[in-house]
Amino acid sequence: MTTSDRSCTWKSYLTSWLVMSGAIACCNSALAQIVPDGTLGVENSVIIPQTPDSSVDAISGGATRGTNLFHSFEQFSVQTGRTAFFNNAADIQNIISRVTGSSISNIDGLIQANGTANLFFINPNGIIFGQNARLDIGGSFVASTASSLKFADGLEFSAIAPQTTPLLSVNVPIGLQYGEKIGDIRVQGIGGSRASQQGLGLVVPSNKTLALVGKNLTLEGAFLNAPGGRVELGSVTGVGQVNLSPTDQGWTLDYQNASKFGNIQLSRSFVDIALEEDSSISNQQESGAIFIRASQLDLERSSIIRANTFTSAAGGNVNIDVQRLIVRGGSQVITTAFGMGSGGNLTIKASESVELTGELIGTGFISASGLYSATDGEGQAGSVTITTPVLLIQAGGQVNASTRNSGKGGNVSVTANKIHLIGRTANDLSASGLASLTQGVGDAGSVIINTQELLIQDGAAVSAATFSAGKGGNLTVTADSVKLIGRSVGGRPSNLSVQARSAGDAGSITINAQQFLVRDGAGVFVESRRTGNAGNLTIDARSIGLDNGTLTADTRSANTNPDRPQATITLRAKNLISLRRNSNITTNAAGSNVIGGNINIDTNVLVARENSDISANSTDFRGGRVIIEASGIFGTQFRNVLTPESDITATGASPDLSGTVELNTLNADPSRGLVELPLDLVDASQQIAQGCTPSEQTGSFVATGRGGLPDSPSNILTDDAIEVNLVTLDPKASRSSRTVSAIAPIPAPVPIVEAQGWVIAKNGEVLLTASAPTVTPNNPGLTPESCNVGQ
Repeated sequence: MTTSDRSCTWKSYLTSWLVMSGAIACCNSALAQIVPDGTLGVENSVIIPQTPDSSVDAISGGATRGTNLFHSFEQFSVQTGRTAFFNNAADIQNIISRVTGSSISNIDGLIQANGTANLFFINPNGIIFGQNARLDIGGSFVASTASSLKFADGLEFSAIAPQTTPLLSVNVPIGLQYGEKIGDIRVQGIGGSRASQQGLGLVVPSNKTLALVGKNLTLEGAFLNAPGGRVELGSVTGVGQVNLSPTDQGWTLDYQNASKFGNIQLSRSFVDIALEEDSSISNQQESGAIFIRASQLDLERSSIIRANTFTSAAGGNVNIDVQRLIVRGGSQVITTAFGMGSGGNLTIKASESVELTGELIGTGFISASGLYSATDGEGQAGSVTITTPVLLIQAGGQVNASTRNSGKGGNVSVTANKIHLIGRTANDLSASGLASLTQGVGDAGSVIINTQELLIQDGAAVSAATFSAGKGGNLTVTADSVKLIGRSVGGRPSNLSVQARSAGDAGSITINAQQFLVRDGAGVFVESRRTGNAGNLTIDARSIGLDNGTLTADTRSANTNPDRPQATITLRAKNLISLRRNSNITTNAAGSNVIGGNINIDTNVLVARENSDISANSTDFRGGRVIIEASGIFGTQFRNVLTPESDITATGASPDLSGTVELNTLNADPSRGLVELPLDLVDASQQIAQGCTPSEQTGSFVATGRGGLPDSPSNILTDDAIEVNLVTLDPKASRSSRTVSAIAPIPAPVPIVEAQGWVIAKNGEVLLTASAPTVTPNNPGLTPESCNVGQ
């Protein structure tokens, strides 16, 4: 066949194909697994291969409404090595496509679109992105297993109940509507970091949105990238709506009208919105963001969520709103500023728990699982904020905000009912815990904890430190119960600490608690190891207990100003401060011209036993000052030197450089002021009057109270009551004043006065009187003579 013949044959084929486009489209669609459903009528989607042997399936046709282009498919999948090309007009802003059949969409090839159009793709059956899945579009990409897409005018583009002649909107979408049927979304890859290096994965242009919203989301070795833009991951399992709002960066998603959520799992995956150094974006109107909404988010096997900036533009924020967050296996959530731009904030809300577990991966290589905010440039680092009922960090997991350059470090803030920090990495090099650090000239941020229960155990730590010229941050704890317990297997103490390890000054520790306990080798450390000044330690609590525990504000920083001590420990306990088993409270100083710090204690009772010491000593200069205000001090006393007993000291390099110790207690001596009870008790049988002996004559005897008083204070005298005088003491008996000795006997009781007479009332009742009567008795049955009254 000649070239001319081939040309004629091809033209004949092309003409026939154009005439019979419907049949050929159907045939090729079956091969490509992209099949229109016919629900758009004359505006049906048309799938046209560009050449007979082409791997590109061009999707044309569709229904255009304003700047919206609608496509509807019976099934939509892209086989490995093939391309689904939405051949839209240049003025189209939103390509909106749905799958109305019952098949899952398997996408393992390339999806393309013209211009800067956003692409919406919904399939309620589910969507799987394979290892070779890629995007080549100019706008945002939203993939969802919702049942329909809603618009501001009330119209819906439904994949569950498609209309034969649908009413289509010119408005932008405002929501993803979810019904009873919701499929999962799975993204598979060759490994997050590896896929990013090879240009694989789901990537949208800078400042655009990549959103995946399904029932459950699983990312296995996946790479998702929206440089400087937004990544939205959502899991919805029940009837509801996810609201869509257009922004300069594409779309933000709002879940306030969704009530039930599923799970999102990342394994060996990489989610990134970082602005790289070669990015053309130096400034932008709004920061990028990663937003994740689910019931449970599980990050494992070195998965990374990153929102860094390498430019003058601000880094993105990361927001995670879940019931339960699990970060393990060396996985990390990171926001870092490497240039002049400030770092983004990392915000975690978990209605049940946040669990971080660090692990040793590989020989000698630690991957510190955790939540991190940092600056390695001039920009300020973002903050890390966690709100949850339970925060559990173990095996070296960390929450950390730091600066390694001139930028200021961010804060770490945690609000939880329970915070449990346990253990270290397997090689004992990295502690589980919360930290704010500076390794540059920038100041570190602070660590702020609000909780009912803080437990730090087995070598875990909460710290704010400076390793350079920058100032260390402060550490503030407000809690009902604070417990620091034990050491790691390698002997590292569980601790709260603020440290200055170079020229920068350390911050301070402030603790407000009901119960504060340090035991089994744990401690609170406020220290300076070089030229920087140590900070202060202040604890306000109902009770403070040290059981083989340590509170230290030691320093090595030179300071010859006696009015400015190196460090101060202030302890205020309403009930008790107890030290036992070699516990220590120290503000000791070491080095030339280094003054010991101050110790101020204000409590009801201070008890120190078993060689537990309170010291403000200086090895080479002047001792510090110890002031104790207490109702009682037991088991310890001031001494000039440390002894095997429990001591209070403020020694200096020599006796004339000693510090001061003030012990202010109540002037009460338990051995004085006690009352000795008498040995001879009153014999009640001797207090009964024996003066009246009844005769054979009968009569009546009535007692109406003492001296004619009523029987009780609430009663009144009756009309027939007789007024009589009260008992009168001997006028010769008067009180005398005297000095009470240390042991005074109880005064003898006043003797009981016998009745001195009796009278008979008009009604015949006999009344006893305190003095002899001057009235005539009415009843002759009992006479004064017969009772010997008045004798």
